[in-house]
Amino acid sequence: MPYCSDLMVRFHSSLSSPDGRVGIALSKYQNEYSAWVDFTGDMVIARTSSEEGTAELVRTVVEPPAVNKATEVKFANVDHQLIFQFGDQKLTHDLGRDPNDAGEIREDIQPRVKIFGSGKLTLSHIAIFRDIHYIARKSPRGPRGERATQGNPFVLGPDEFFVLGDNSPNSEDGRWWNRPGRGNNGVFYREGIVPRDYLVGKALFVYWPSGFRPTANSRFAVIPNVGQMRFIYGGSTAN
Repeated sequence: MPYCSDLMVRFHSSLSSPDGRVGIALSKYQNEYSAWVDFTGDMVIARTSSEEGTAELVRTVVEPPAVNKATEVKFANVDHQLIFQFGDQKLTHDLGRDPNDAGEIREDIQPRVKIFGSGKLTLSHIAIFRDIHYIARKSPRGPRGERATQGNPFVLGPDEFFVLGDNSPNSEDGRWWNRPGRGNNGVFYREGIVPRDYLVGKALFVYWPSGFRPTANSRFAVIPNVGQMRFIYGGSTAN
């Protein structure tokens, strides 16, 4: 699969002494973003690059952690947002809306994760998550898609909708449709769109969330994930 530089690290930390710090570093392209909390109460997010060195992005003072109490630590870099959490306390930084605000986009640089600290620490329940994102290929070695890919925008007209599935890499959604849609009275719609005419009623229930595969080599997730089936609340009936 292609590299994904939008990552999150989560774990539980328990300190045995009142001195030290605990933190997480996530790289994106040629930058490294670090977040840590000193056990004196300083909470910091910083950026390190080969050109600028280390620069502090944001800092705040929080309640010092309690000794011998497990606290959840979480650091995420998702959609140009840096979010650092230590227990109920949160620190954020916006990297900007321009595609290159987080650095020149590089698909050939593998992201890195580091957990660091000092003092007497106990870590548990360590987990790394990667963002679920839409890709331009059906498979890692397959041809690139021709619709709505980077550098090749898909422009929608009035009353046209572009639909993406929730199983991002595997969904047979608007990226891959290769036949025009057929409507009533001999009307046809261009490939890749859902016309307003097709939208009838309101979504009420998620009946087939990401399922389970019978074996590791199974192509399809045919076992339903009953625990994730749920009603959909909210929304609006306004046009």
